[in-house]
Amino acid sequence: MTSLSLEHKIGYMLHVGFDGLTAPDHILDWLARGQIGGVILFARNVDTPGQVAKLVRQCREAAPRPILVSIDQEGGRVAM
Repeated sequence: MTSLSLEHKIGYMLHVGFDGLTAPDHILDWLARGQIGGVILFARNVDTPGQVAKLVRQCREAAPRPILVSIDQEGGRVAM
């Protein structure tokens, strides 16, 4: 990570949520630019196992570096 700018190093520590079952264009753009380091999924992002797999693949393919994909469980189980 030493070759990254300070802005990208800070951005890489950010993980953002979004609405919907697919990643919005602005999220994919931020991932592609290295402005965020990952995404957090909530119940609003989960429908079926196949849909979640496609969503995670979509985010990972947009990013030039590995990203962290996490899921929010604090309000209860996020189940499929």
